[in-house]
Amino acid sequence: MSNGVATPTGIRLPSSQAVDELSASLDEANALIARLTLLTAPLRKIHFH
Repeated sequence: MSNGVATPTGIRLPSSQAVDELSASLDEANALIARLTLLTAPLRKIHFH
């Protein structure tokens, strides 16, 4: 049985827990990207100018 809620159209919606977990993962990924962007800024400045 899949995790989710069936709708009248047959489309399955994710459970709120699954959505929360996905949101947390995306938040972590965005934070990592922001950190990497800051860390690599000096390298990009030197390399591309």
